[in-house]
Formats: sequence, structure tokens, C-alpha cells
Amino acid sequence: DPKTDLPKLRSRVGMVFQHFELFPHLSVTENLTIAQIKVLGRNLDEAKSAYEKALELEDKPGTRLRLAAIEEKLGHFVEASEHLKVALAVKKLGGVQRAKAKKQLASLEKRTPTITFDLPQGFDGTVKLNGQELSKDALGGAVPANPGKHEVRAEAEGMKPYTESIELAEKDRKNLSVLMTELPTSAPADSDGAPGDSPKKSGGSKTLAYVALGVGVVGVGVGAFMGLQAK
Repeated sequence: DPKTDLPKLRSRVGMVFQHFELFPHLSVTENLTIAQIKVLGRNLDEAKSAYEKALELEDKPGTRLRLAAIEEKLGHFVEASEHLKVALAVKKLGGVQRAKAKKQLASLEKRTPTITFDLPQGFDGTVKLNGQELSKDALGGAVPANPGKHEVRAEAEGMKPYTESIELAEKDRKNLSVLMTELPTSAPADSDGAPGDSPKKSGGSKTLAYVALGVGVVGVGVGAFMGLQAK
């Protein structure tokens, strides 16, 4: 159609190389949403929503299995496992594919490192792993994470935030003790004296008075000495 604005239309068409051109430090989802964020100016939630809608158009077990294979190659074991679980939940998945998916999932679960959080007794705050808040249920057991470096942040009312970096390798099973310390409390205000008065000022005035008195005494002494010399 000659009336079609081709540059505008092309700006809405994305292309992703499915093999060597993927960013290795990003998951498949992140690879498919980064252009929406950088080019179209969408925020992360909008980009993920568009990706999920597109996935719904071809959300078949085979699609999930292919996504799982790509995620595993990128070292994103957690995301790969999620795709496999979705595929295995579909009753129409063939016997051969099902057996293969189960085998792949079992292998990933052994290779996926985990973090167990040792929290203070009565802890009622939040724990975030790479900026994502972990649920209370997740904190009750071993939390799976991909190999690599991770940032942990714990917060609770009246406590100093706890931050820690942790490096995980394949098959690691690490315990992390979350140490929280109370925030310092402000010193209570002095209830004696009129508002605005400072004890330090009073002490300073007395010191000044003593100094003035001392100077006066010295002056008297010097005067007496000069008088005796005159005689």
C-alpha cells in the first residue's frame, strides 16, 4: 500500500537471532524485551506483558522445550526449569518428549545452586535477591539461583539494612547468615531548664567569669607592685 508509512511500520517489527546473537548475560525473556525498553521506551512491566501476550499465541510444549534448551545454554537454569515444568504440565506432551523433558529437568535440579537463608529469630522484614523480593515460603527452604554473582539485601523496621554479594557455582549449596543490627537511637532531650537554654552556655559563662576574675586579681597585684617600687 503506497499510503503505508514503512519506516513507522518497521519500527514496530523486531528481529531476534535465535542462536549466536543472543546476549549471553540476559535470559530469553530479557533478550526479547530489551528492544521494547530501549527502542520503544516501554517500562519493564509493559515489555514483559507484550512478551507474554506474544508467547500465548504459540504457547505449546514444543515452544517451552526450545526456550528451556536456550536458557540452559545461557546458564539460566532456573528459567529453563520453569519452562520445562510448564511443558510437563500439558497432558498432550508426547511420551518421548515427556521423558526427555523429565530427564533434562532432573539434571538441571542437580546442577542448579541454592541459597539457604539463616534469618534472625522473629525476623519480620523482607529479603531481596537481585532486587526481587523472596516470598516467606521461599525463605523457608533452599532458594534456587543461577550460577554467578548475586546481590542480597534484607530490611526490617528498626534495623540496619543488610547487604551481601554471593558467588555461586554449579551444584553449590550455600547457607547465608543474615546478620541484622539495631539502628542507633537518638539521645533523650534534657527536661530541666527553659527551652532553648544550653547547659554548655552556662558552663562557658562561668569559665569566662573565672578568667575575668583572674585578670582582675593579676591587675591588682601589678598595681600594688608598681606602688611599692615608687616608694
